[in-house]
Amino acid sequence: MKNKILKGFVVIEGLDGAGTTTQLDNITEYLSKKNIPHSRTFEPTDQKTGLFLRKVLSGEIPLEQETIAYLFAADRHEHIFGKTGKGIISLLKNNDYVICDRYLFSSIAYQSIGADPELVLELNSRFPLPEFLVFVDVPVEECQRRLKNRNSGKDIYDDIEYQRKVLTYYNRSIDFFKETPMKLIRVEGTESREKITEEIIERVFCDR
Repeated sequence: MKNKILKGFVVIEGLDGAGTTTQLDNITEYLSKKNIPHSRTFEPTDQKTGLFLRKVLSGEIPLEQETIAYLFAADRHEHIFGKTGKGIISLLKNNDYVICDRYLFSSIAYQSIGADPELVLELNSRFPLPEFLVFVDVPVEECQRRLKNRNSGKDIYDDIEYQRKVLTYYNRSIDFFKETPMKLIRVEGTESREKITEEIIERVFCDR
């Protein structure tokens, strides 16, 4: 797999309940205060493909796992290469950073359990890698506790046994890309939200 690295592209990953969206909020707030040009985004996207996927994830539309893997790849292709002004490559032309909540690592971690892992890798083999992958590392049990306190509904992957498998595949996916130029930053996700943000900022953004 020879994925191109996109400079300035930062991806935040973690289990459901790890706090990836919170960190996206905190980091983009910091960049705004520093007047650093940036754009924030997420997967599934808010395009029609992504909105459809959200209905799938909620359980509203039941599909086979391999079908879901293809749909995520389609949504990701538009997310990266789309020319509507929302494509990540287009956004990087006008911003120092694009910060994304979840990316292909989520597909490898989540879809590889119910679908053929080789298919999932192949579907994502041509997508560029971020310059930085930030993995917010939180134990499965703690993530489950946090999910119970959320007001939002559960999705099809929230079961604790499934999440344990997801964590295994996350570690495999990270290991798979260890020989690439992508920079991996693993942070302890049980620390306070503020401390986690400070560590990410120090390790990703302070050298520029």
